[in-house]
Amino acid sequence: MSTITGTIVDATGTPQHATIDFFSKSTPLAGGGIVTANTDKKIKTDPTAGTFSVVLAGGNYTVVITTHDAQTESSTFNIVVPSDNLTYTIDQVTATPLAFVFTPPNTVWNGVRAGHITFQPLASPPAPTTAATTGGSQTGADQSSYCVAWLNAAGDITLAGPAVANIPPSGGNNATRVFLPAPIAGAAFANIYRSTDAGATWGILTAGISANQPSILDGFSNTVFNGIANPTANTLPKLNTTAGGLFSSAGNTTGYVTDTGIYFPGTNLRIKTNKGPQLYNFDTGLWHTLTATGNPAQLGLDAGSA
Repeated sequence: MSTITGTIVDATGTPQHATIDFFSKSTPLAGGGIVTANTDKKIKTDPTAGTFSVVLAGGNYTVVITTHDAQTESSTFNIVVPSDNLTYTIDQVTATPLAFVFTPPNTVWNGVRAGHITFQPLASPPAPTTAATTGGSQTGADQSSYCVAWLNAAGDITLAGPAVANIPPSGGNNATRVFLPAPIAGAAFANIYRSTDAGATWGILTAGISANQPSILDGFSNTVFNGIANPTANTLPKLNTTAGGLFSSAGNTTGYVTDTGIYFPGTNLRIKTNKGPQLYNFDTGLWHTLTATGNPAQLGLDAGSA
């Protein structure tokens, strides 16, 4: 339960001897085998200093302040009390309209930590397997390669796993069946990528299918697939974002902690371990490290890396 403190004064700044009523707007609350009943409270301020302190359960409250010098005059407003054991001044929790949603934990972490914070990404999948089958328009000339990337339930994606080359269909076979690897914990969906030039460029064959789907049928010839997928050197995921993001107070992702560094979505900037700030070249698919050389220092970019 949180402690709410404050001081009641009038417009001239004079401390007020007042009665404060806290009327709960969130109870009863149920969860984890516990029911939190009505938590309305009435307290009085210090007659001289106008100060008060009250312990409240997390939730929305209507606050009514009535001064003892003018019983017919009162002030009414709303507060939102977090579900934790911290202390807040009343101005920190004032909120109109009501904003409290009882979805614990309200605060995941707010304090000092003497140790590491680990962001654990999903591992990239192993290579799929393939088999020639019927049901398409492929021929013995349709050499292709396939690889897979996992997505978690939030849509964050791993790097693509190793690629496997198919055995082009021959005889009565005219399609390739691609068998997905067994999903790992946390993998909800999968993207399957196909290349028709030994892995130099890739197109999306199937996006967002269930990670539990055993296989898919690829019956496209190389010519048809290249026409509908438009493979490029930059199709495969550039970063593993499944470790989670850094969010703004509005809930927008402002940065991803990846397996190589910190990446800022919507930009061509990342900060990579043992490298520093890097800029992405969308034409080449390379990351270029910002460098400073000479005296006086001159800014530059290195040759780039994947």
